[in-house]
Amino acid sequence: MNLKDCHNVEDFRKLAKKKLPSPIFHYIDGGSDDEITLKRNTESFNKCDLIPSVLADVSNIDLSTTVLGQKIDFPMNYDLAEFMPEFYKKIFKNSQKTYEKWNNFCENLKNSNPIVKKLTQKNPIDLYYFMQKLGALSKKNDVLITDAGSNYYIGGQVWDFQKGQKEISSVTNAAMGLSIPLAIGAAVASPKQQILAVTGDGSLELNIQELKTISHYKFNIKLFVINNGGYVSMHNWQDTIFKGRRLDTPTDTGDGTLNLKNIAKAFDMEHFLISKHELIEKSLKKILKSKKPLFVEVVTDNRQKIFDALKEK
Repeated sequence: MNLKDCHNVEDFRKLAKKKLPSPIFHYIDGGSDDEITLKRNTESFNKCDLIPSVLADVSNIDLSTTVLGQKIDFPMNYDLAEFMPEFYKKIFKNSQKTYEKWNNFCENLKNSNPIVKKLTQKNPIDLYYFMQKLGALSKKNDVLITDAGSNYYIGGQVWDFQKGQKEISSVTNAAMGLSIPLAIGAAVASPKQQILAVTGDGSLELNIQELKTISHYKFNIKLFVINNGGYVSMHNWQDTIFKGRRLDTPTDTGDGTLNLKNIAKAFDMEHFLISKHELIEKSLKKILKSKKPLFVEVVTDNRQKIFDALKEK
């Protein structure tokens, strides 16, 4: 028994009896004559309480904690497999905002400022032409996914979703490499739907390991990897803003495109190549009929220009 084990006067008495020599303990513990003074002292001590350091003053409870520097008001330790379905039900019990005014504003802005660029059928493939064909040939229940960079910008400009398809993207966060995780999440959430995910040859590298997840679980994901020679969006910025002073070149930093066919093989995915505009529609129709995961390399113009509807008028 130690001092930390003492919670009341009697505990202290037992500890003292254990630690002190017997004559000294009995001298302190005992009393003289009728021990009336001893009894009074004991009664007084019995009126004293040792206040614990926990559950003290519970009139104002604070359950908050701090995680990674962020204060969380109501932390919960919960299994997400149980929490998310209940959370989902709770959300949709409440009325959802439609944002109709904002949607109408965006739709009117898009209609009044159309992209003036004509879709060009040429080789190397114009990404505008390919993305338009992909959107047009996609089916009603297909989920379209874009990454960061040129495929994100162009997809937003040419897809019209006339069949009620859905799009998932990182929007203004411009998170490179997000297409593959988004595609996997969509495939898990909607296993009966086809996922058409577009990523860049640079963005691919950020979550390249998840290609094995796609092939292992045989998700119905068609991953279109845009091969434009590597990092076209970054090169466009450097050429337009910094007058061609590039921070990376094949000589200096080894930038460029991986051997995408070998990448697909390494992760047990079937590789499909689209390198000519004449074959786009025929190839897409064949690809979209398949139920298995496919790695589709699309060779596009390495000088692809992204158009700004407001500036190009």
